[in-house]
Amino acid sequence: MSVKHWATGVSPQELEAQFSYELDRRLGIAQAQEHYDYSSKWKFLVADNPQVNVEITRMALEVFREYPFAYVATAPLPLIKMYASTNYLSSGPAIHWMEILFNLVFYCLSLCGACWAWLRREYILLTMTLIPTAYFSIIPLISGSGSGMDTRARTPFTFCLAILAARGLLWLWEQRQQQRTI
Repeated sequence: MSVKHWATGVSPQELEAQFSYELDRRLGIAQAQEHYDYSSKWKFLVADNPQVNVEITRMALEVFREYPFAYVATAPLPLIKMYASTNYLSSGPAIHWMEILFNLVFYCLSLCGACWAWLRREYILLTMTLIPTAYFSIIPLISGSGSGMDTRARTPFTFCLAILAARGLLWLWEQRQQQRTI
């Protein structure tokens, strides 16, 4: 939906009503279109009918094919929301920037840990940490989902980043100890 919103300028609420109506129409259960509003989408949140999921996927792919440039332009937005900051901490600018700084340090240490593991040929560690991280990071890009996502979506792989960050911190500590002895 965010792809079509950015491509057309139609409000998200109006698009939610349109998509709900269109889905019901495809399933053969549509009511009069004026009965649909932005909250009509919630009935499809957990669908028991596999045909609902098939049609939702088909509709999403149609939007992506119709507006490929908007899709490419909006695809990174879920990643930015997932990796940068939570919506809950954006109330105060100081807290917001502290969170971004913390995340930046956390990712830099994780990168150092991944580099150290690569140099030491610890491929099992890299496999066990980078595959879940890549998987859960790529899903929002491919699916185009996540317009409401924030760092909670990072939960499934934060432990992987924490392991790498601990390794990175240890590597930096060892580098500092070596410099002191020289």
